[in-house]
Amino acid sequence: MLILKIDCKEAIPKSADPNDSSKANADIRTKKIFVGGLPHSLTEGLNKEFKRLEQFKEYFSKFGNVVECQIMKEKETSKPRGFGFISFDTEEAVEEVMHKLKEHKLLDKWVECKKATPKIVPQKPTPPQQHSKPPKV
Repeated sequence: MLILKIDCKEAIPKSADPNDSSKANADIRTKKIFVGGLPHSLTEGLNKEFKRLEQFKEYFSKFGNVVECQIMKEKETSKPRGFGFISFDTEEAVEEVMHKLKEHKLLDKWVECKKATPKIVPQKPTPPQQHSKPPKV
């Protein structure tokens, strides 16, 4: 018997998403960036080679002091997901990265850089509380 695990998520068009960060991305002040489209050659063998993570960090060090560097992996398989995050010690370093958006290449592959925004988790509405006794009048 074949069992498939499907992760369902609600699809919201960017134009209708009030949390779409691309509209107000220029106004955000942050010390962290998202880096997408990482080259496969950079992320393969990540568990075995610390050197690849160092290459990722080294590239962005020219914009400022890198305090944290992450390449995201699948929870179940530990395979790289093709994106990561870089945290700097100043917001100015992030601004410097943003000024050169079209120039970022890692191992001859252009990578997408965006200011990282906190993930907003929608809260479930709390049901109205039921009173066991009617209020006294």
